[in-house]
Amino acid sequence: SLRPERHGARTEEAPEVQVTLKKGAEEAVAPPSPLIPPKRSKSSSDQVVPGSLGPQSLSGPSAPVFTRKMRNAAVGTGCDIRLKVSVSGDPQPSLYWYHNEELLNMENQEYGGLWIRDCKPSDAGLYTCIANNHQGECKCTGSWGPPGGLGALSSWTGPGE
Repeated sequence: SLRPERHGARTEEAPEVQVTLKKGAEEAVAPPSPLIPPKRSKSSSDQVVPGSLGPQSLSGPSAPVFTRKMRNAAVGTGCDIRLKVSVSGDPQPSLYWYHNEELLNMENQEYGGLWIRDCKPSDAGLYTCIANNHQGECKCTGSWGPPGGLGALSSWTGPGE
């Protein structure tokens, strides 16, 4: 079996082993927008490639990578929906959730999950989760709407599966 060569390295199976959040000036930066890329450090932006595992993932700091992504779904109104993602990265990435490009309030939500209780037609649409840390950023999206499409949601468009 392959083992990280440096001591202190963490594997993707245990992303919660150590959670260290730096407090300070960098925490005051506004959350990223799905339309405007955040300011990058002076290091090369080539290392920010969503879905790829570069050499920096084996040990030491690494850019976020989604290990479990959201799925598209057809759900009726009045149901509870749980959107779930898993992400690896060192330090642990911050997660930002958007509904149709609007940042959602994540109070009382678990890390990596978004509960939508008693969903309404207005909850249908595109959901985006952006994970970022000092090493980079990645995002995944999923959409949900009513089964068969209701007249009330005629403007909602599915992913074309």
